[in-house]
Amino acid sequence: MTPIDFTKMQGAGNDFVVIEDCDEQLQLSAQQLQFLADRRCGIGSDGILLLRKDADFAYRMVFFNPDGGRAEMCANGARCIARFAVERGLAPESHTFLTDAGVLSANVEGERVQLIMPLPSSVQLHHTLSYDDRSPVPVHLANTGVPHAVYFVADVSAVDLADIGPAIRYHQDFSPTGTNANVAAAADGELRIRTWERGVEAETLACGTGVTAAAWLARELGLVHFPLRVHTQGGDVITIAEDHGQVIHTGPAEIAFRGQISL
Repeated sequence: MTPIDFTKMQGAGNDFVVIEDCDEQLQLSAQQLQFLADRRCGIGSDGILLLRKDADFAYRMVFFNPDGGRAEMCANGARCIARFAVERGLAPESHTFLTDAGVLSANVEGERVQLIMPLPSSVQLHHTLSYDDRSPVPVHLANTGVPHAVYFVADVSAVDLADIGPAIRYHQDFSPTGTNANVAAAADGELRIRTWERGVEAETLACGTGVTAAAWLARELGLVHFPLRVHTQGGDVITIAEDHGQVIHTGPAEIAFRGQISL
């Protein structure tokens, strides 16, 4: 069994196993990735982040969901890996790095990380999801590296997300890969959000790409203005702004502990 050094990190309660794999020696199977993410038998996380070398950028971020599937993007994970790279001396405080969804820039200031992201794509307002066994659900769509559907409600705490989340996530309109499902509420110039994450198949305490999508869509609908404070289910605040045609996404990235595990 090969021992692997890891760092456990979290961004707004969205937690990750972060591993430096600059030489790309780790070829983890879906079963091994699931083990790492398992909260009872493994380390436990909402995702696994591998940091790999890149010829053109500071590094390349490779992200896996707890089900072992590779995903294009994770904003909370991107903040964490940016801080990890700085802490390990692999990148300066301001740097650019590559994800499967494209290039991001990061500015790391201690436990606070600012990401500079492309504008959302595939934005669609007022899309109605029809069902045979429930009332139609009005959602708005945006891709912030991964696809999101956002259902705006009066009170996110009153929503049974374990019911509506999978109903949106697996709707036929999003087949075959599905979407991330969010409920959000605008009040007093701020936003509150809860997310049912694809690949986790459960509610997480925060989803950075979901925060970005909901913030953008809320502004498009005239519900809020930028810069915008978005309150996550974990209690942390992520700030979203726009500058020169790019999204400025700022939030926490914290180290929980470091360790070694054998696979």
